[in-house]
Amino acid sequence: MIDNSSIRVCHFTSAHLMFDDRVFYRECTSLVQAGYLVYLVVPDTKDQIIDGIHVIGVSRKYYNRLYRFLFFTRKVYKKALKVNADIYHFHDPELLPFGLKLKRHGKKVIFDSHEDVVNQILQKEYLFIFRHLISYLYSKYEKYILSKLDAVISVTPHIVDRLRKINKNTYQITNYPLLKELQDDNNIQRVNNHIVFAGGVSSLWLHDHVIQALEYVTDDITYKFAGPSSDSYLQMLRRLNNWYRVEYVGKISRYDVLQLYRGALLGIAIMDYVPNVGYHTGTLGNNKLFEFMSAGLPVICTDFILWKEIIDKWGCGIYVNAHDINAISTAINKIYSDSELAKEMGKNGIKAVRTEYNWGTQEKVLLDLYTKLK
Repeated sequence: MIDNSSIRVCHFTSAHLMFDDRVFYRECTSLVQAGYLVYLVVPDTKDQIIDGIHVIGVSRKYYNRLYRFLFFTRKVYKKALKVNADIYHFHDPELLPFGLKLKRHGKKVIFDSHEDVVNQILQKEYLFIFRHLISYLYSKYEKYILSKLDAVISVTPHIVDRLRKINKNTYQITNYPLLKELQDDNNIQRVNNHIVFAGGVSSLWLHDHVIQALEYVTDDITYKFAGPSSDSYLQMLRRLNNWYRVEYVGKISRYDVLQLYRGALLGIAIMDYVPNVGYHTGTLGNNKLFEFMSAGLPVICTDFILWKEIIDKWGCGIYVNAHDINAISTAINKIYSDSELAKEMGKNGIKAVRTEYNWGTQEKVLLDLYTKLK
């Protein structure tokens, strides 16, 4: 192994918490294993060393967006600057101006764009009629900053293609599953009839459509899901006719997510056709589809172009129109009624992850990028 121990790396974020799947468990962990001296500046934790990662906490006084944007980002930047790293890697668009400041300090700087921010702004209803103007202004500002950085990373082809026109050193690194979490395909068991989901409990994932589809499937099937949500969205879901067949378990740990998936009937990922995911193109950046495949679960998902290609190639699930309640219920019934098909889909998903859609393939891209920047 090449000795990277003298190279100091600092990841910093103002929006993500410490145990972020991408930042902590994938990127920082891979860099530690490659021998780099890795620091992670994150909100709301204490200074500590975990799995070789030097975590530096930044306390927040308030949790509203305006405070975070105007004041908290500067606190995060100052903590990161004190690390005096050789390579800085940041994860939030609100930190863009500090990426430029770090360049002026002679540092190597990477921006990791987890989302299609230009189009994501168009989804923010609280911006009202100003969304299009703000999106346009951000695109101009983003172009100015990113063109001056050493590298840019994103998670899915349509974002990477756009950003590569700004900075030729743009790389696709996707949140594929960790092989250590891969289910043993000889040990797949269906011990309950839960449809499962863990992630953002919001309108983006059309949970109301899944609950409405329960009306047309056997009474044995329930929907069990987990993740952070707003009170208003949960209240809307609770008013639906089939809520008595739903079990919402709230926000749970990564370990408990894996237990939730174990023995379930299927995983469901009905995401809406929003600008941030390229409308009908879809995204590889969200790992929900791959999590289910990794757990050996048959998948029912939105008929995004990118997801359809995976399902068609590997035979690991069924894709449907996200707004077609009948199509969702028909897909559920098909998997429920054919245990051999469900088992085959689960095994195919595991094979796909083991062969192609695993973090090891993405780790190589990450480490190659860091080698070029040393």
